[in-house]
Amino acid sequence: MELKNATFIAIEKSKRALKVANINLKNHNSVLLVRGDFCKNPFLNKIGIIVCNPPYITRKEFEKLPKEIKDYEPKVALFTPEVFYFYKKAIDFAEFSLKKGGYILFEIGSSQAKRYKHFEKLSPNFKLHSKIKDYGNKLRVVVLRKC
Repeated sequence: MELKNATFIAIEKSKRALKVANINLKNHNSVLLVRGDFCKNPFLNKIGIIVCNPPYITRKEFEKLPKEIKDYEPKVALFTPEVFYFYKKAIDFAEFSLKKGGYILFEIGSSQAKRYKHFEKLSPNFKLHSKIKDYGNKLRVVVLRKC
């Protein structure tokens, strides 16, 4: 709503989730929904900002999640084989797709704040720009800038 002249491209792997997103975004003409997988070959370039909410929960962490998440969120949207697996895939996508000086924002689990320092190690082309806390004062977003 704040970026009146921006065009947004949302990439979703799940056909079912894409249907829900289409319903939720029916009144937002500036959002283009694409069925795709950012883990495959990059297919966009010159992007200014990437917002990424990949699966970031390990099987061990799953047991500690609140019931409302464990019972209702699709497992494919939660589980990662290794904590940084999908973050690294997103960085690989951003290496090609994000323009120099652009930003990639990652959602992280509220119990994963100690991991934020590892994000800079994913690529020498990205530097930690900022960290954002949620309303409960927990670190939830890591922002990297492409050098």
